[in-house]
Amino acid sequence: MVLAMTALLSNKISLIAGLSAFVASLYALAPAPAEAAQLQRCAGENETCRLPYPTEVIYGANGRGTSQFIDGPNVRCSNQVFGDPAPGARKSCSFVVRDRYEDRRDDRRNDWRDDRRDDRRNDWRDNRRDDRGRGDWQQCAKENGFCDFYGRKVVRYGAKGRFVERVFRDGVRCDNRTFGDPARGQGKACYVQN
Repeated sequence: MVLAMTALLSNKISLIAGLSAFVASLYALAPAPAEAAQLQRCAGENETCRLPYPTEVIYGANGRGTSQFIDGPNVRCSNQVFGDPAPGARKSCSFVVRDRYEDRRDDRRNDWRDDRRDDRRNDWRDNRRDDRGRGDWQQCAKENGFCDFYGRKVVRYGAKGRFVERVFRDGVRCDNRTFGDPARGQGKACYVQN
């Protein structure tokens, strides 16, 4: 009887060890989470997270979180958008930093808002004029693509003499949602000034 109990106990221990090894292998297959050094906090719960470029946004607290890829200039940092990964805890949002991104927090905080406010003052007629002599424009993306660049640049979006210009930092999504539609029915593109 003792021998039978010992054999049964030994089998259970082997089963548990095997199960533990299996679970550990599943964790090894999962992608590694972003390290804290790669994240930039952008907002507290129920605040707006302003983003310098399309990126993964992590929402949570106390090591419990969820994430979404956001390709707009901002996202509401809330349970309604992300779900509630840490019930009862005060959560925050952080975005995944690109390798080349420099933390210019004071500058970045106002990039999207200030640049758009300046653009509202632009006259549409000025955006239609021919810009020969003002520098060369180089195409960086077609409509619905991503115009990738480093630093702060003037980006022009449109087609056939109808353009909108705005200033962005470290890239921008090239689409009507970001710029509006300056040339309805036309295939558009983004250009940066050299």
